[in-house]
Parts: sequence; C-alpha cells; structure tokens
Amino acid sequence: KIWGQWRRHRGEVKASVWSPIRGNHRFVPGRIDGGFLSWHRAGVRRLGDLFIDGKFASLGELEGKFRLPPGNTFRYMQVRAFVRRQVAGFPLLPPRGVQDRVLSWTWVGKGRISAIYQVMQEGEEASVEE
Repeated sequence: KIWGQWRRHRGEVKASVWSPIRGNHRFVPGRIDGGFLSWHRAGVRRLGDLFIDGKFASLGELEGKFRLPPGNTFRYMQVRAFVRRQVAGFPLLPPRGVQDRVLSWTWVGKGRISAIYQVMQEGEEASVEE
C-alpha cells in the first residue's frame, strides 16, 4: 500500500516494464488465459520483453525471437492494448524510472527494505551491494 502511495505521489502511476504479464493483477487476460503460460515458458515474462530495440515488437518479431507457438494473435492484441494504456511513451520503451530500478533489483538477503526506504526518502536509487 505504501509503495502505491509513493508511486502516485511521484506521478509514476503507469505500469513498469518490469511488471509481469502472466499473473499481473492489472492485466486480467494474463491471469485467466493459460496461453500466457506458454509465453512465460518461452521467455516473455514481463512487459519489457515485448520491446525489441527500444520499440514495441510486432507479433512476427516476438514469434521469431521467442519461438512462440502459432495462434497468439488475439493474445498479442490484448497485451498490446494493455501496454498502450499502461506504459508511458508507447510504442517506445520508456526511460528507466525509479520504480523500474527498484523492481529490477534481484539480490537476496538483508538490506532490501532499507534500500527501498532510502530510495523513497531520497527519490534516487540507493547504493546496492549485489
């Protein structure tokens, strides 16, 4: 809840490119359509994976890069409409914001909450030991 309030305060209400496709609470088809599991298994896991060379990819580009099975036209149209509404600057990959940097952190162990708190206090990325 605090994270959402902080994002609204900073004007970062759009979805992050680090947001997942499958299981995304904002993207209903990603929660109920089992076809997105095949996308996940092929490597299309987050919204940022839909961009190639800084631009939103066509279905053909995604099929070529990730070897998606045929029959994904409707899923592609659904996710494209969602990204158009939720990602600032569509069809270009937006610049990396503070929330993207926080969501991209992958370290495990102590210090994560402190680092996030520091980012929230300073509005800048905390120094993170990976």
